Amino acid sequence: MLFIPRIAAALPPLRAAIDLAARRRGCAAGIDGVDWARLFWTPPLAPRQAFELESRQLTNLGFAPLVSLTDHDDISAPVHLNALPDLAGRIPISVEWTFPFRGTFFHVGVHNLPASAALAAWDLLAASTRLGDERLLLARLAEVRAMGNTLVVLNHPFWDEKGIGQVRHEAALMSLLSTVGACFDALEWNGFRPGPENQLTLDCALQRGFPVVSGGDRHGLEPNSCINVTTAASFDDFAAEVRHERRSEMLLLPHHFQRHSLRVIHHIWEILRDDPDHGFGWERWDDRVFFTGRDGVDRSLREYWGDRPPAIVKAFIQLVHLVGHQPVRQALRAALSLGHQESGSM
Repeated sequence: MLFIPRIAAALPPLRAAIDLAARRRGCAAGIDGVDWARLFWTPPLAPRQAFELESRQLTNLGFAPLVSLTDHDDISAPVHLNALPDLAGRIPISVEWTFPFRGTFFHVGVHNLPASAALAAWDLLAASTRLGDERLLLARLAEVRAMGNTLVVLNHPFWDEKGIGQVRHEAALMSLLSTVGACFDALEWNGFRPGPENQLTLDCALQRGFPVVSGGDRHGLEPNSCINVTTAASFDDFAAEVRHERRSEMLLLPHHFQRHSLRVIHHIWEILRDDPDHGFGWERWDDRVFFTGRDGVDRSLREYWGDRPPAIVKAFIQLVHLVGHQPVRQALRAALSLGHQESGSM
């Protein structure tokens, strides 16, 4: 939830509301006193549901699906899915590794780890992240790149997610690519990042000789808006195409071209809606948002406040739920389109 204070800084009314709520909950320093790093949310789909959503989209398009699922700094989803009899061997063991570097951080998609070594490999990556030693981090990156048929992708490389400033972030990116560019097999065209940012990624890939592969950052109920198309019969073969032949063909689907702002709004609604069919039984949105207590135990927000969330939170959720109504979505689409036309005519 580290993004909340950054968004609030740009929206004074939101900052004031969060500040007031924090003080009423006993935080004397208000919004600045909240340890946002201990607050995190999880997507509205359980791993199997996410796999089935992506597979279904590909099947409906006439393709035999190859799906690689990644969590942020957590390898358990693909490991557990591979333990299911009907999915065993069908899902690559993959992870999205948060890679700290030169004052910022990058997300590295490490796909198709060898099943026999995946857990040990991830333990080493996680340990190197905790230590924060740059030379060790770079060494670990090279090690996973050398493992058999892995596919190492630098995800949404131009996103200054930490907020250090675009110039500084891009300087760190260029330094990373100059130092260990050979450890990356491809850069990611991200299905949920803005078009200009993806264009920067494509330009960088062309300049430096990287293929570009599809990725989603899909945390809601919408399937990925861009996919790779390949004749490979397995993920091993697909990884070899990208790694050794430097070949990648992508297909951008119709929802990729919808206005990004409208997709983000709808995405927030998907995250904060109730879901009676959730795979883990987390039906309410506050079942899926967690706070790490000082005892190190993760507890859902619902455990903290039961069925009585703070009034300001309840009001915000009600506002977001309005987006779920078709007339409201149509009005938003019309308003955003009008704003786009007016800004384009200036």
